[in-house]
Amino acid sequence: MPILIVRNKDNTESYTLEKGQEISIGRSSQNELSFPSDPKISNKHCKISYLEEKEAYVLSDLKSTNGTILNFNRISTGIILSDNDKIQIGDIRILFKTSAFTTSTETERIKKVDKGAAAEVSTDTCSIPNFANIKKEPKLTIVQDFNINPGDKVGDCTVSSYVGDFKFGALYSCSTPKKKNPLLLKVFNRAFDIHHPGIDEFYNAVNRTMLIESEYFVKTIERGVHKGLCFIVTESPEESDMNVRIAASAPFPEGEALTIVYTIASALDEAYKHQKLYHGELSPENIIMDEENNLKLRNHGLSPWIAKHLSGGRPFSSPWYISPEQLDGDPGDWKSDLYSLGIILFQLLSGFVPFHSDDIRELYRYHRDFNLPLPQDYNPNIKTSEATLNMLCKMTEKRPESRFRDWQEFLSSAEATFARLESEKTYEAPIEPVRSNKAEEVASVFDSFFKEDSAPKKSVLPLDGRKTARNMPSVGTKKDPSA
Repeated sequence: MPILIVRNKDNTESYTLEKGQEISIGRSSQNELSFPSDPKISNKHCKISYLEEKEAYVLSDLKSTNGTILNFNRISTGIILSDNDKIQIGDIRILFKTSAFTTSTETERIKKVDKGAAAEVSTDTCSIPNFANIKKEPKLTIVQDFNINPGDKVGDCTVSSYVGDFKFGALYSCSTPKKKNPLLLKVFNRAFDIHHPGIDEFYNAVNRTMLIESEYFVKTIERGVHKGLCFIVTESPEESDMNVRIAASAPFPEGEALTIVYTIASALDEAYKHQKLYHGELSPENIIMDEENNLKLRNHGLSPWIAKHLSGGRPFSSPWYISPEQLDGDPGDWKSDLYSLGIILFQLLSGFVPFHSDDIRELYRYHRDFNLPLPQDYNPNIKTSEATLNMLCKMTEKRPESRFRDWQEFLSSAEATFARLESEKTYEAPIEPVRSNKAEEVASVFDSFFKEDSAPKKSVLPLDGRKTARNMPSVGTKKDPSA
């Protein structure tokens, strides 16, 4: 008869399954197998039941919070178990064996595993490996070929087509029976083994983003692990990202630019207030925006996990919008989002990003060491009020502690600035400058930024970090490779 070999920290136990028997597993004492001290396990987490027509046992998840993992994959439907299948719930590891054992249905306590014990623990019915003696380091492998094709199942989704790559993986169009509109499958390119803490941390991070109930965020539909690869499934908005809107409409009137930034800040404040989440990769590429300035944020809340497990300690945010404190690979915090939002405000007001170079290291140096120029330095046709300029300077202070104390303080400042503009009527719709013909050249240069063998190139900026609007390229037409 089949047996379950259960490992719980320093204890190893076995549980023999009778033919036709069903057992439930969870944190509640009402389960046949209960683990009350593991907070990652739901009260009713999963069950193993007997399927008569197949003469086999089936593992099913019971809508648990953190999911049931079978052979590195999060399951969503009942799966028939095979010999040596590995099950993970919370911090519990269970090995399913089909070998014949005693017919006793009671849990057999083997013994507490001590350091220096024998390689096996022998009982009257079987020999069980002493897991404490297996020195196995969690593995993390970079995957080049995902081997995901149209028609394949990833979680509950069916893959429709390959969309493209992003910095840490690949994107696919997919669908589910419950959703009529196409969805976006995002697969990360690091394969975790079942022992790696990165899997649990991934679920915890995504679960928190899914708790944000706001119309200003692209919703995550599903998350899981496919052959060791973490993935998320999100809405796939039809609207373009903010880069397209900036290319078509920037520079924006001052009041409109303030309204857009205020809306983004309100959404970020809501996420931080309720879940202590920040974005960490805020840029126009990660903001979906239509012609009426309706917007949604995407790729929110995963920066700490990416910084810890995927980026290798290197900066991974967009180099045009990255905050100084993120330049050493730190995921940052909400004040990093505030800095990035300040760069976006500068771009909305002027049509240009404040710093530019064809050498990414020099671009980083500008963010770290150079003060922000004035929007009218790049576009003499615009007029920006002193109140807006003061707010912009405080948003982009080099030292995080010199910026606004919290989102509420910034929102209050933005409200006061907008009210002053309305009362004084000092702002005007700016005139769009002539576009640079170097946009394609700059885009091709940027494609080489993240290549390992990319050689340093001579700066196109003078040493004071400024450039005139006449030959300063706009980034509204370029794609951000870090999103």
